[in-house]
Amino acid sequence: MVPVLQLVRRCSAWQHSLNLNHRHSHRRIGSLFSATLCNRSVSSLTEDDEKLVDRLAHDILCKPRGDNSDDYQTSSQSMRQRIALSKSITLVESKSPNRRKMADSLLDRLMKESSNTDTFRLGICGPPGVGKSSIVEALGLYILGLDKNKQDEDAFCPQKVAVLAIDPSSHVTGGSILGDKTRMAQLSYHPNAYVRPSPSSGVLGGLGAYTYDAASLCEFANYELTIIETVGVGQSEVELAECCDLFLLLLAPGGGDELQGSKKGIVEVADFLVV
Repeated sequence: MVPVLQLVRRCSAWQHSLNLNHRHSHRRIGSLFSATLCNRSVSSLTEDDEKLVDRLAHDILCKPRGDNSDDYQTSSQSMRQRIALSKSITLVESKSPNRRKMADSLLDRLMKESSNTDTFRLGICGPPGVGKSSIVEALGLYILGLDKNKQDEDAFCPQKVAVLAIDPSSHVTGGSILGDKTRMAQLSYHPNAYVRPSPSSGVLGGLGAYTYDAASLCEFANYELTIIETVGVGQSEVELAECCDLFLLLLAPGGGDELQGSKKGIVEVADFLVV
């Protein structure tokens, strides 16, 4: 776990050295979709839809609400944020045109009001059964278990970790078992971790249709490190490289001869190979 964390810190330091701290004027690596949200026109919504978007935005940013609703009065602020984040990701994953308008309005508002720039996206990819979920849980628990007082002042040491686990959808029934979260039992219960399984919904490339949006929502909710775990992939699924800061490819030993390792595709776009 230590070498992987060192790679994340090194890449994070390189990212900040480029002064990519202004979301409105720069395109951060892995934020290609979000960078254009402010220029997107959003159709008018109903009053109830606007209230829902307003409530979700306030809870994600941990701001006090302007209304007197008592939906979550008994919940803590962090719990309200987690509930709002889950509902917001459900919005961006929806195929309903009205829900998509609400999601666009929410992302546009969060983009303008959020000031969180100290974030990093780690993409983890690999063939089925190689151990992606296992290494995600081990890495997440290791990072959250670090003593922040013993780290260097400028070191990237996340206080909160979000995991977006993409699970394949059936081409027969369209359903998905979303089993990756089951493998992360300990990390799922950690108070500073958020694990969200999502279906691929038939989208090729290893990601879901709106994984970019979901990762942006996690960043708006002050999750400094967002780990994106793809479905089991082959040689040509390279879309993850477009939405993360560090692309980690996991490979099982004995996967072929030296000619197999020379083939182009996912191996040449990955930043690091882990066997």
